[in-house]
Amino acid sequence: MTARDHAPQGAPSPRTDGCYVCLGPDGIWMYIRFLAKAWVTTVSSYEPPRRMCPALGPGSDALSYGPVEEHGEELHFATHNDEGTVEFVATLAPAGTMQVRSRSLINGVETRGEYSFFPS
Repeated sequence: MTARDHAPQGAPSPRTDGCYVCLGPDGIWMYIRFLAKAWVTTVSSYEPPRRMCPALGPGSDALSYGPVEEHGEELHFATHNDEGTVEFVATLAPAGTMQVRSRSLINGVETRGEYSFFPS
């Protein structure tokens, strides 16, 4: 079942037909893509959304993956790759944006940002 399958009636659900993007202050794009069966993938890149979003999905070694859990109105997930783990808490807005807090267990960096949806 996907996060959408578990959403309370009327609560916003993450879209799986594109990715959520946020441009960081250092010019690096941060990407979150929700996949089927309550999984998510994340990556950061200098590449713009029109190039990255269509390429995001299962099977790439460069991406971090993890399961999604719902806690009330929040989505909690931690994505993993060879370098380590990053933890996320996201809140979806009806307008298609998503407020995200993250904490890297790799280097301790904590971020907050508003992600917009980019269809692919």
